[in-house]
Amino acid sequence: MSTREDALFSIFDEAVNLDDNTLSANSFPILSQLQSNTQRYTNFTLISQGGLKKVYKCFDTSTKNHIAYAQPSDKENKKHHEMFAFEAQLTARLQHPNIIKVFELGYDDSFTPYFSMELKRNTTLKDYISQKKPLQELLDIFFKVCNAIEYSHSQGVLHLDLKPENIQCDKYGEVLVCDWGLARYENDSSPELFEDDLAPIGPKTLYGAIKGTPGYMAPEQIKPGGTKTQKTDIFSLGAILYEILTGRPPYTGSIEEVLHDSADAKIQPPSHWSSIPAPLEAITLKSLKHSPSDRYHTVSELHNDIVRYTNNERTRAENFSALREVRRFCSRHSEKVLVTMAAIVLLMLFGFTYGKKIITQKEEIHTLRTNSHNISTKLDLKNLESEIIAADLLNQKVVFNNFKDIIVQILATIHVMNPQQVVERLEILSLQLLELRPEDEMLVAIMSDLQCIKLNFKGALEYQLLPGFTLQNKHQSYARQYPHYEFSDSVRPTMEQMNEFLIFLAKQDDCDWNYLLAALRYDFVPRKQKLAYCPVIASLLQIINRDNDSVIHHEQESHSLYITLGETFESNGHETELNLFQYLVCNQLEFSSERRPLNRTINLNNAVIRKLNLQKCTDLSVFQPALINQLNLLTISKDVSMSNAEIRALFSSTHEYEIIRL
Repeated sequence: MSTREDALFSIFDEAVNLDDNTLSANSFPILSQLQSNTQRYTNFTLISQGGLKKVYKCFDTSTKNHIAYAQPSDKENKKHHEMFAFEAQLTARLQHPNIIKVFELGYDDSFTPYFSMELKRNTTLKDYISQKKPLQELLDIFFKVCNAIEYSHSQGVLHLDLKPENIQCDKYGEVLVCDWGLARYENDSSPELFEDDLAPIGPKTLYGAIKGTPGYMAPEQIKPGGTKTQKTDIFSLGAILYEILTGRPPYTGSIEEVLHDSADAKIQPPSHWSSIPAPLEAITLKSLKHSPSDRYHTVSELHNDIVRYTNNERTRAENFSALREVRRFCSRHSEKVLVTMAAIVLLMLFGFTYGKKIITQKEEIHTLRTNSHNISTKLDLKNLESEIIAADLLNQKVVFNNFKDIIVQILATIHVMNPQQVVERLEILSLQLLELRPEDEMLVAIMSDLQCIKLNFKGALEYQLLPGFTLQNKHQSYARQYPHYEFSDSVRPTMEQMNEFLIFLAKQDDCDWNYLLAALRYDFVPRKQKLAYCPVIASLLQIINRDNDSVIHHEQESHSLYITLGETFESNGHETELNLFQYLVCNQLEFSSERRPLNRTINLNNAVIRKLNLQKCTDLSVFQPALINQLNLLTISKDVSMSNAEIRALFSSTHEYEIIRL
């Protein structure tokens, strides 16, 4: 053992009961193993200072590069030294592109510990918020922070001091989560290191019985004995998101006031300070719930909810609002569809309200007729009959002459709605209007079409047999092909029956793809065993691509799909915007391609894929950014130049997944 190491251990062995700075080596297991190696570092310039450490810029004579060099602020306090060394070791174990890298941990010549790390520009998310950067730019930074924390949680590590000042950014898009001084392992049930009285270790961070930054700390960090979990970091992420949206932290005031408000989760909604999109406010407030059980369960859930917002999809944090769903639907479609859908909603509301009023008036007429024994009653009856005749004529002009066209337009977009709800509501409205005009062939045809979507072809044929029915379309011809199909929202066909029918439709030269996709969605959404849909989607993709050079192969036993991309590849039904991949549920999806398809990119958004193999695809730009549900493993070629962080930005998932390069 060297003379320096002998001297080091002699310091640790001189323990006295009342002196914290001369405890035994066993009290500081990390410090006792460090060695001096500082001759390589020169030209020190102090760049930042906090309660626990000072950070210098210096020159590494070995690598000929400038690096950051950290040492404890208090060079005599061995407790702080051990905390300092613990931070260095823990951070070094976290290998992620959005977590700052630690290079080396050791002792200098004065036996003060140090660690070296990558040197970055001294610009933080706090600065970006103060500069009022665009919201999307700030959200992109937030996504990368979520990726880093999601990774650290997968390694069992909690940060416990997340705030905008601890997130470094630069103009090239690099984002680093720093300052892991309060981090600890989630499953570590041992008492936290060195429980002191409440004490500040920096301008804002506290360390002692309470540890963290007031204003960003979860209630369980403030209350004695509170259990810290992943949801503790989720609260802090919610506080960061709050500041991104409002320009201010969720709690302000003195330390005592902020701690009191934080402990009770007293918070003004973001919209109190500025105009905030309702979905983002709902996401923020869910993250900041007082009870951990009411927050997002994982960082990926929080991340994915914001992705849903950016894709104009309903977030899980929002309470369902039919009006908001209409707005969101319209924002995802062309101006023509937007105007059409607005007219549909207004006409449907008008028809429903006026139809209900007419039915009520007819009931009043019937009552008056049975009691028409005086002049006054007869006059009331005459007035009511005149009113309902006028109303019926108006309803016929405004509703009946347009109702068929309205329904056709709704059916043309039903594949992007909730089909069960739409069909149910249209049935109710149509039946109410049929009470007024039971022989109106347009309404009868509508009811027949609605039964076709449910695959209740027996019911569809019954409507077609009513007197005066002359309207014919493809749906009615399908009903005659499958007259034994009598399904409802509660009784669905077997997958064999569903597969047979959908393949039959797709093979028709004049296939109505809007109807096919509406029938598919009506069956797919409530079905529990969605994995059984894998061969159906494979067959539909084969039919769509039968005239081009792409090859689709399905393996039944493993529920795997293999696609060789040719010069042309289609995943949409002809003349529709619907992507079949959103109905794909499989254990493995593999793409291979020597060249990029010329006609379009591939969108895997909302697909359920456990293993995605892109090893035989050298150009990942063929894929659109997508949220893939339940992804566990992504395999790519070692020749792909994208970093893992860029790949995770391209393919986000509801699960933490592994990336393998072969």
